[in-house]
Amino acid sequence: MGLFGKLKSGLNSASKHLRKRHFRMTAAELAENWEKLRDAGGVYFSLKKHAQPHEIDKIRRDGEGELEKIEIWYYAEGEDEGVYEREKERFDPGSEVWIHLSEAQYEKLVEKYGNFLERFEGG
Repeated sequence: MGLFGKLKSGLNSASKHLRKRHFRMTAAELAENWEKLRDAGGVYFSLKKHAQPHEIDKIRRDGEGELEKIEIWYYAEGEDEGVYEREKERFDPGSEVWIHLSEAQYEKLVEKYGNFLERFEGG
């Protein structure tokens, strides 16, 4: 492979880590798929497609039936700029959330689990 080929290959690899894919799902669907998603490493969520995303630390179901809530533990920038603190929010199971993955993370998940995210793809 010549110098141009190596450069092009390196750029393609780097762009896979920069290009983002967005998936819309409910908090309950996020909880159901969390074990698979966390294999991607560094999974981010937001409440709107183009809102500031936060890295998810863990997902936990709390309660049952009508009282069930989905807890999303995540890292958010604290009062001191550049210092991230762990926070928790509780959502109704039907609340809409957006998951943000790089192209490389997405490909890793598809290779390991198949295309389980296809139905959530939000463009």
